[in-house]
Amino acid sequence: MPSPKTRRRATAVIAAAALGAWPLTLSFAASQANPPSPGTFKGWAFDACTAPSANTMDAWLKDKTDPYRGIGIYISGSLRACSQPNLTADWVSHVQQTGWHLLPLTVGPQASCTGFSQVINANPANTYAAARRQGAAQADDAVAHAQALGIVRGSTLFYDMENWHTGYNNCDASALWFMSAWTNRLHAYGYAGGTYVSGLSGARLLNAMADATPSGFVLPDQIWTAEWNDQENVKSDYLDSDNWANHQRAHQYWGGHNATNSKITLNIDSNYVDLRTVSPIPAVVPDSAIGAPLPLPSPTPVTPTPSATPTKAAKPSPSATPSKSASPTTQPTPSKTVSPTPTAQPTATST
Repeated sequence: MPSPKTRRRATAVIAAAALGAWPLTLSFAASQANPPSPGTFKGWAFDACTAPSANTMDAWLKDKTDPYRGIGIYISGSLRACSQPNLTADWVSHVQQTGWHLLPLTVGPQASCTGFSQVINANPANTYAAARRQGAAQADDAVAHAQALGIVRGSTLFYDMENWHTGYNNCDASALWFMSAWTNRLHAYGYAGGTYVSGLSGARLLNAMADATPSGFVLPDQIWTAEWNDQENVKSDYLDSDNWANHQRAHQYWGGHNATNSKITLNIDSNYVDLRTVSPIPAVVPDSAIGAPLPLPSPTPVTPTPSATPTKAAKPSPSATPSKSASPTTQPTPSKTVSPTPTAQPTATST
């Protein structure tokens, strides 16, 4: 969780934003000695709930049978499930200098029609202004943590938006506007915006936004889809081939499993990544550009139930073919399970 000192800094940033102080400036600066994260990188990456120690990262890097050269790290967020004793500025500098590519993640409020303890405000007033404020505030906090860790401007920061049951209009629209505001606010700081989303929900809806280009909506610069289909590439069943096609994709193809390198075992998710540093960072889109309601697609019939237990526990390699799981299950864990309360009933008939 953020330290009181970091929270005070983030609060000051949010207050400055409310007063219209652009571009926003933090009270500390990231070391420009580090390269942008994840940088230009094509290959295998893993993500784990807790960032491993520097010694473990060194050992995995030296294992020549290990394909991984990227790692997802949870840098901030009120729903971050695991403590991060290893995640310091020194750790970031060390692993980057030794050859690792970092995919920084934030996990906070989730879609309103889920059972998470913190959710996005689904009030549609003023084009989901409350949800947009939440997305911007999460970006403020993420940048504060990123700069404290030495994750420099020009890096992509990803928001972890877990799967939700689409088809509830206010839930869908508020989640989308939240993600739009997340990326738009990151642009004000000189960072790129990314989203980690389930293929069935977040990726499918963002793809519809990419096709329709609604007025004032800011698409993520990079997209990281969770589709456990064993395919070690960045193709997606939920993204058109020409959307996020210019080295802008990551794909989580295998969920929680144990992997061992140099006799050190970690529980990880496996990803294949094809990303390039976003340059230049896009301009900030003003609220005045926001136009008509979002063109939401028809709802999907049923959201699959995640599989919590991996069916195979073996070290992945580029040629490995893991056993399939139904749907990704990543942190955070909901504090309770509830049925969605619709603000508008889905129009499709469930099967």
